[in-house]
Amino acid sequence: MAVYEIRFHATIGADWSEAIEVIDANTNERLNISSFNFVLGVQDECNRQVLKVSTEAGTINTPETGVFTWLIPASEISGLEENKTYRVGCRFTDDNLNNIQLFIGSLAVIDGEVS
Repeated sequence: MAVYEIRFHATIGADWSEAIEVIDANTNERLNISSFNFVLGVQDECNRQVLKVSTEAGTINTPETGVFTWLIPASEISGLEENKTYRVGCRFTDDNLNNIQLFIGSLAVIDGEVS
């Protein structure tokens, strides 16, 4: 499986929610990921983990075949620095207990307040 690079954006004062579709490269069909354990971490420039969500903790869900989602509440996003970019990584453990890196990327935190 290829490791992808994804750019995300979150705004201060709003939840950060995403849905990721996982496709089997051989069949071009959604992969059955319902039993996989996903972990997504966000780190600052000093490699300190500032956010973490996972299926094990119940903060990543698999609502349909081949799709996983997360929602990080605004209260946690507001703890990040505005106008700063963080590193993001996501991996999963499959049914054979393989620990696989799915994507890496960045999270730009911006001011999204509306007056």
